[in-house]
Amino acid sequence: MKSRSLPIKLSTQETKIKDQDELEDWLNAMAKVDPDSDINPPMMAFPTDEMLKNYVSSIDQRELNQVKHLLRCFLFEYVNFGTDVFNFRILQMKDAGEIQERLASREYGKRLVNPRTPAHPGVRWIIDLLPHWPNKAMEVIDAYIMAHGQSLPDRRLEGLWDATALISAKYLSRKSSNAAEALAKINPRELEHLTANLYSKMGFSCTLTAPTNDGGRDVIAKREQPGRREHRVIDCAHYGGSVPITKARAILGTADNDHATSAVLLTTGRISKNTYQMASKNSKLDLVDGTKLVELLDRHLGHAWPREIDYWIQWPPRR
Repeated sequence: MKSRSLPIKLSTQETKIKDQDELEDWLNAMAKVDPDSDINPPMMAFPTDEMLKNYVSSIDQRELNQVKHLLRCFLFEYVNFGTDVFNFRILQMKDAGEIQERLASREYGKRLVNPRTPAHPGVRWIIDLLPHWPNKAMEVIDAYIMAHGQSLPDRRLEGLWDATALISAKYLSRKSSNAAEALAKINPRELEHLTANLYSKMGFSCTLTAPTNDGGRDVIAKREQPGRREHRVIDCAHYGGSVPITKARAILGTADNDHATSAVLLTTGRISKNTYQMASKNSKLDLVDGTKLVELLDRHLGHAWPREIDYWIQWPPRR
């Protein structure tokens, strides 16, 4: 009878080596995959978040051909998925109600019932936007997820997310060993993504508002705990200098209108003395300056987050 060995706790260094070995084994397997043939779920995206983070942090040492091959595997051509069969059956039912009406009214639904057209338009063509227009390539993926995310299999959705992280890391890398430098390299919308990921790790359910007409709230964070409900509206200010007190007044007004429990003014820069004095008189106002932001990121995302920044500025997070 085979004896059962006791679990062995690996050191941090041993864990890193193990993770790296697993990543290399997976990459070797991926090198043999033909993106134009049927791809199994393990090949549609990175198997784990840790593998993706390890790859992003080491992408400078990766061959461009390898990155493009992964993109070709993650970005599909015109195709039908198993979820489309389920949705097609809904359309064929009698009196399926609101879901059926919503499907039938969308272009996706019209493609479902057209035997000459695959349900999902291909997105692999965005590789032709690289290396000159990586932002445009990522915008296409974001728009596709907004339009069709609910009708995609989970692994395919993760593959699109991972493709965005690869494009960001390879062509727009903000990676740095210095926290302040990493924050300076990202743009205002990416700060909002980073903030949403941070508060998600803090146990909140986060929603990003539209880039415009957001009423000063960029991220809405909610958390339910026994006997306590938290609803925070967060204004993310990508500043190099001091944030004006008017930003604090605006987010407080938004919190009141939304019946939120707190208003958070979060910035990569500094917060003025007047704003701190204002917060001391109003417990509803929470201030997070650049120093406190780095402390929170270190605590909840790990000290390696500046090197993994291209991973953490993607939203929505992997499932």
